[in-house]
Amino acid sequence: MKKVFTLIAALLAGSAVSSAQVFIGTTEYESINAAADAAAEGDVIEVRSDVTISNRVNFDKMDNVTLQAVEGVTITCRTKNKLAFLVKKPTTLKNLTLVYNDDASNQPLIEASSGTGKLNMENCSMSNFNGTNGQGMISIKSSGTAVLTNVTLSNNVLPEGRGEVFIGNTGSTIDGTTNASIFIEKNLSVAAGENFNPSSPCRLFIDDARTLGSTLVTGTEDVAKFNLMSDKYSLKAQDGNIVTGEYAAGEGAVTIGQLGFANLTDALAAAKDGDIITINEDITLSNTVNFKDVNSLTLTAKDGVTISCLVKNKLAFLVNNSATLKNLKMTYTEQDESTATLIEVSSPGSKLTMENCEINDFNGTNKQGIISVKNNGNITLNNVTTDNCTVSEGRGELFLGGNGSAINGTTDLSIFLEKDYNVTAGAEFAPAKAVKLFVDENRTLGSIIVAGTEDATKFELQGTAFSLEAKDGNLVAGEYQGESGIAGIAADENAPVQYYNLNGMQVSADNMTPGVYVRRQGNTAVKVLVK
Repeated sequence: MKKVFTLIAALLAGSAVSSAQVFIGTTEYESINAAADAAAEGDVIEVRSDVTISNRVNFDKMDNVTLQAVEGVTITCRTKNKLAFLVKKPTTLKNLTLVYNDDASNQPLIEASSGTGKLNMENCSMSNFNGTNGQGMISIKSSGTAVLTNVTLSNNVLPEGRGEVFIGNTGSTIDGTTNASIFIEKNLSVAAGENFNPSSPCRLFIDDARTLGSTLVTGTEDVAKFNLMSDKYSLKAQDGNIVTGEYAAGEGAVTIGQLGFANLTDALAAAKDGDIITINEDITLSNTVNFKDVNSLTLTAKDGVTISCLVKNKLAFLVNNSATLKNLKMTYTEQDESTATLIEVSSPGSKLTMENCEINDFNGTNKQGIISVKNNGNITLNNVTTDNCTVSEGRGELFLGGNGSAINGTTDLSIFLEKDYNVTAGAEFAPAKAVKLFVDENRTLGSIIVAGTEDATKFELQGTAFSLEAKDGNLVAGEYQGESGIAGIAADENAPVQYYNLNGMQVSADNMTPGVYVRRQGNTAVKVLVK
């Protein structure tokens, strides 16, 4: 019986190897790596079924090797912190669907380098890359060159200001429907082929120290095919090429680079992964802005610009991907209260970063505050403040229905933490006032409420179920030790009515300015809105 089992196991193992379906002619190889190592000059490696790359494939021995795949085949790249392909000889990648499926990588996916590293890519797609390096997904450097024809890229995350393709050497060409964003180093250039016709403008990133008048794109004067992401230079047609000209801001209420749009809706429809949308003048939102179709989108505004949110009973922003809201002043301008939150982050993997934002005058009756984070989404708030906002009693302005979110800087939103979830306080968290925390009364004793700090003075835990207790670098739910702050103000049932601001300071009823206050009489305290 043991011999039979061994034979079956061997057959299964052989079947697993052959299922890779990687061929040079009629010879089958167990992986793309093995085929690349065995290839002779001019060989064609064909991939006939889905495969996964977990180690670098080297094209560094023979000239003119081609790697191609039959229709419908996907090559999954699990290559965190290492290249998927290294090209140091003339190599063609053809008809490939490359999908990155790993954690953020500090390396590009493909590198063409050395004097003989000539990469030719035809009819390929690349998606889902998440990189922290400054050289994108395809890095051309050290005398390497590339010709990219009909190469489409989508849903990729890269550092701000960097492209999906890095041009660190002259001599490369883009052609056909290639839609990659491109970072062009120093005073280098890229050529546009005669059939270059992207479906939307190709984004270009350049060094700020680039020389005015230097050639950026050769072979075309059609500046409409490009969008220069720079606030120092603009694109200028000259002598059959495109050069860097003096900066001219895009015209429109909203801009992406130097492309102007009449409204935010049009800009969002034109946006690509990694774009920065700038709001140049006051605008009004009357419908939900949905961040779902593009990745790593940043929405920012010029100083002094206000976004008026006329969104009673509906969201202003829905984040189902990764997005950043930066330098935004949002004011709820409906007369009536809203049953919806203002911002929602609510799908697995969705990530919202908010920086230097303020939210004013929101008035909501829902139980998930102004910003709702749930369904495995997460948020990072850095210097995010609210003013004159009203939410349901016992609920926070920020609702956290999961772990993984963080607060930092001067962020001062009150927070409701569902179940045993927690929030992380960043190293620079320094609110001007103690942040109010609300938790479920059935939370587990000893569970972490705030991670990353033991400084309980930065918070004010509401209710009588728990107290904040410093433990192992965090603040946990400890046994209730008595009331403090507003909750600890002694009063009996016959005491007069007293008013306190949200910092716990008593104020005179005759001198209250418009805003939210706590009205206390005896042992009863409620929030009131003074208009």
